[in-house]
Amino acid sequence: MKKIQVTPIIYSLRVSGGSPLDDKTRISSLDNILTELPLIHRFDGLIFWVVDIQKYYCFDIDLTLAKPLSDLLSETNGLAITSVDYTNLLSDLNNTTQKLGSLITVFPLGVTYVFDGTVWKYHSGIYRGDTTTLNNTLKNVGSKIILPNNSVKIFNADFTLSDEVIVVTVLPETIENNRYYLVNGILYFVLGNTSYQLGGKNFIVTAKALVVGNNQITHNLKSTYIRGLFWINNIGGTGRLITLFLSPIDINNANIDSRLAITGNLIISTEN
Repeated sequence: MKKIQVTPIIYSLRVSGGSPLDDKTRISSLDNILTELPLIHRFDGLIFWVVDIQKYYCFDIDLTLAKPLSDLLSETNGLAITSVDYTNLLSDLNNTTQKLGSLITVFPLGVTYVFDGTVWKYHSGIYRGDTTTLNNTLKNVGSKIILPNNSVKIFNADFTLSDEVIVVTVLPETIENNRYYLVNGILYFVLGNTSYQLGGKNFIVTAKALVVGNNQITHNLKSTYIRGLFWINNIGGTGRLITLFLSPIDINNANIDSRLAITGNLIISTEN
């Protein structure tokens, strides 16, 4: 049998053209995957860029099925509680596979938690049912709770419950972030210590979950001259207001290209 000689390359390679060294790392479209990335050229762990949709895909064990890379960056599971007693929920979460970025949705509570490498934290969702037995570390300040009688409450900073809408005759000097105020029949929402009148020129969504990549938002503001703000809960315990880059699709729709899977309160406004 002829012996095959392998010569190691001891210096780096440089491609002079604007193309990848290995053409398996980029395809034009998933519609062309059979011709541009045949099965014989695939291997588990292969990551490639899909040009037309601007996303990374990859193969794991099943080489016939390409998966979005973002789907494999975190693990999503469910945890069903057979009663409405959540006394042991924290220990139940700690007894699951604790992997950085893992997501677990608790039923029937309706909330998803994420493991940050040390503890489980609120990720997204609206609480449903009686939360009196829920550990305070699993409650999220400002989040909604739909009680068994279908009334809607909000978690205060001390984890007591208050009405979703605060009814006043004038806005108080100190206003709470992420809260609704009904002022003489006009509804406002507070974001970043600023009140925004609902309807007309503002579009607001609370507990909006953004995925990695494109997020199409229908705002119905009839304008492409829009700006976006996003309140991220529990950054350093206080929250953070960031400015979003919005790409108008048409006068009623816009796109948010997010680099993170994150939940917060969204406001889109226009001056038109």
